[in-house]
Amino acid sequence: MSVTTTQAQRPMLRAWAAAGLATTLLLAACAESAPFNYYTLSGPASTASGQAVKARPALMIEVLPSTVPQQVQRPQLVLSTAPGQVKFMEQQRWSQPVADEISQALSQDLTRSLPAVDVYRSAHADTQAVYRIAVNVQRFESVPGSRATLEAVWSVTLNPRDLTLTCHSTVNQPVAATNLADAGPDYPALVTAHRLAIQQLSTQIATVIDKLGALPAGGKAAGTATAAASPSPSIACPSAS
Repeated sequence: MSVTTTQAQRPMLRAWAAAGLATTLLLAACAESAPFNYYTLSGPASTASGQAVKARPALMIEVLPSTVPQQVQRPQLVLSTAPGQVKFMEQQRWSQPVADEISQALSQDLTRSLPAVDVYRSAHADTQAVYRIAVNVQRFESVPGSRATLEAVWSVTLNPRDLTLTCHSTVNQPVAATNLADAGPDYPALVTAHRLAIQQLSTQIATVIDKLGALPAGGKAAGTATAAASPSPSIACPSAS
């Protein structure tokens, strides 16, 4: 059976085709016009950081690349919307991988507050004291209108003395509630909360660096495998936040 388009039907078909094309072009234009917003964890989270710069020669630190859960190692901001549920925000993105954002923010905080010079991937004498910092982020959660959570296992190693202290920190930074039905999540507020959480973590790391540097010969970091024939001074991790 064949279907024949009558002369009367042709204008209607052309109108439908034109309407479909117009709708497609309109949707494409809307998609193209939706702006991409980019965020960074670098830079001060607030005008009053509370981190006073110590008057002493700069230390040498080595901030190693951080690791983060694969769930958040993507360009988009990842929101925790309900227990067991996450949402990827396509138009809200990090300026670089989240792990790199965290490492860069920690390096900037520590070099400013200690003060210090980050010599990662830079040559230095083997006899120079260098504090190597490793951070393994286990949780990096963004809950709109509630909190930003940073949970990490981290260590500081003082070379060439080979003193290491490994610690665990959980920082919950509150985020002001917003009317999601009207305005949607406050993305800058979430990013600022993460920035403040990283700032708190860097303060804890700086405390351990100071304590390791002050240990006399024969001192040890609590929980390390360093053996001692007799009692010696030791240090412990900062109190959990």
